Amino acid sequence: MLERLAGLHVALLVQPENPARAAGSETIGRARRLQGLGMRVVLDHHDPGPWLDSLLPVADAVVFRMGFCVPEEVSLFARAIARRQSGVAVWAWDVGTHDDFELARSAGCSAFSGGFVTRRDDWKGNSLSPHAARLASLLARLHHGVETQEIAQILKHDLALAYRLLRYVNAAGWGLNHHITSVEQAVVLLGREPLQRWVSMMLLGSARGVPGTGAVLEVALTRARFLELLGALRGERDPAAQLFVLGLFSLLDVALKVPIEEAIRPLKLSAAMQDAILTRRGPMAPYLELALALEEGDAQRMKSFADVLGLEPGALARLQFEALDWVQLAEA
Repeated sequence: MLERLAGLHVALLVQPENPARAAGSETIGRARRLQGLGMRVVLDHHDPGPWLDSLLPVADAVVFRMGFCVPEEVSLFARAIARRQSGVAVWAWDVGTHDDFELARSAGCSAFSGGFVTRRDDWKGNSLSPHAARLASLLARLHHGVETQEIAQILKHDLALAYRLLRYVNAAGWGLNHHITSVEQAVVLLGREPLQRWVSMMLLGSARGVPGTGAVLEVALTRARFLELLGALRGERDPAAQLFVLGLFSLLDVALKVPIEEAIRPLKLSAAMQDAILTRRGPMAPYLELALALEEGDAQRMKSFADVLGLEPGALARLQFEALDWVQLAEA
């Protein structure tokens, strides 16, 4: 079955039956064959010993699980791996805080996973940057049905944003046989709803200089697409596009490092969307709660909110994979 995953950029996490016993030659040979098919072999976290030492020569990376250890131990672990087998990467998993992330990064870890990506800190006193404020104001105007000509004029006064819009329209594969050369043409071609979505993504990504923002954007886009697919599956009266925006803006404060109230205030969102984001209440809240339960692996909460929405839990994994695929294709 493993060979069917060839060519899919898979990382195979290998765990030992007995860490005190070296891996057999058959296991080592199998690992080499899978690498030959393009699969990365990753060893799960264990103290250096016979099993780890026997497989390090065929490993691409080793996982350090920070949730099971004192965070400072990551430096000792990374150095121990480097002494035994240079060139093997160390990945940090269960990274809970930004401090843990910085510690793991300074220790030489090259990939990271954990709750630190969406962790909320005390950002009281922070405010939106001028660029983010302009984008938020533009979104509010779009939501309130401002004329296309006025939207085009606003965009034309932001050279960087106008350039990005033209680049997006000309690269998006709209089936055009000519290049769009004016902001007015781009606004008309996109239409109001796709333009709102594009500006929303620009707002979420406006803090790209801040470390970790790319990861936050990926999580937010996956959540947004997942909620959109849920809405389409249920055929809700609320357009699926609104659920996309809900998922996207539920992490706006994390992306911009400002309090959530400050982040969404200029957007003038609907009452239902504000209730869902700020208090987890109202008609849209079960969608967001379901997405969070799925991301956190909370099966009981997931089933509870799936029941509220009249959804089969078995369908949720498929929708999540579809959302992940959509994000990966968008980033390609």
